[in-house]
Amino acid sequence: MKTTKNIIKNLKNGKAVGFSGVSNEMLKNGNSAEINKTITYLMEWMLNTAIIPKLFNISILKPLIKDCTKGSDSLSNLRPLSISDLYTSIFERIIIMEVRQDHKDHDH
Repeated sequence: MKTTKNIIKNLKNGKAVGFSGVSNEMLKNGNSAEINKTITYLMEWMLNTAIIPKLFNISILKPLIKDCTKGSDSLSNLRPLSISDLYTSIFERIIIMEVRQDHKDHDH
């Protein structure tokens, strides 16, 4: 539970809102013991059961124009920007922390 609380506390402000419609600021400013407990329970449940909800890892894709002087109708002038959801980012950070604790690189 302390891990989730620290991850939420260290989220960057001003990031785009993902699929759930919850911003980093909303979660940080509304961070209560009950919210933290619920998020921790859900993340632990997903790790322990290896079941990920169907809509959990959906990103919003936005096309960005590479060169404004060229037309936006050409696919070669567009690049995708993927906006991940807040809860997915928290889950990924928890997984990375778990892997770093359990994994030791080879000496060579």
